[in-house]
Amino acid sequence: MIILLRNILGVLLLILALFLSIPFSLASFLFPRPWPLAWLVKVALKVLRFALGMSLETKNRPWKRLEEEPGVVVGNHTSLLDPPLLFSVLPGITRFFYKADLMKVPIVHLGLKAAGFIPVDRKNPRKSAQALEKILATGNVRDNVGIFPEGTRSKDGYLGQFKKGAFVLAKEKGVPIYPVYLIGFRESMPKGSYLMRPSRLIVEFLEPLDKETVAALGVEELRERVHSLLKSREEKSEPNR
Repeated sequence: MIILLRNILGVLLLILALFLSIPFSLASFLFPRPWPLAWLVKVALKVLRFALGMSLETKNRPWKRLEEEPGVVVGNHTSLLDPPLLFSVLPGITRFFYKADLMKVPIVHLGLKAAGFIPVDRKNPRKSAQALEKILATGNVRDNVGIFPEGTRSKDGYLGQFKKGAFVLAKEKGVPIYPVYLIGFRESMPKGSYLMRPSRLIVEFLEPLDKETVAALGVEELRERVHSLLKSREEKSEPNR
């Protein structure tokens, strides 16, 4: 009952945040980078975490490096909460990919677009490739890009195979890769569930791959290296099961 009440409160807060985001979204289009909306979203997500009884700890935070050398942030994917909560703790702006289906919800789509997020249509790989090409063509490396290379949430909490898009992006942009391991997110909201539960969440950054390493390795080698890093971390703990 308490969990249900917390979720109702969380939904009400999200609805309020969505309506408040409209002027921020419009203001964001006046700026080269969507700072106004990003700030509002981060504040709203922190309030939401508090309302739902979630604690979030970050380990090995490379904040200064992320700000000075933006790159591609990649991590394991076990919950719908992964992108928004990771966005809320990362410094500056991180542009995550999101399902194109959300474009059908005008307010949500407006907010995501204004925040610089990138729609991906799983049913149309060509459009997804075009979205990636758009990032590659901009030459803008001021913001981090967040990608979950498994492409979908894990059903059992174990790390799946990686797609290569994140590593193609890092390679062609010549930027670092920042692997991150998320703990406790699946317990808070597993795949197939729409209820968020109180939980202890941990965002742990692993050893980054610098620009020199990214330049020296091929796409397949980068994919294998990062997968191995996350798999090794997974084997040390069982919280995502």
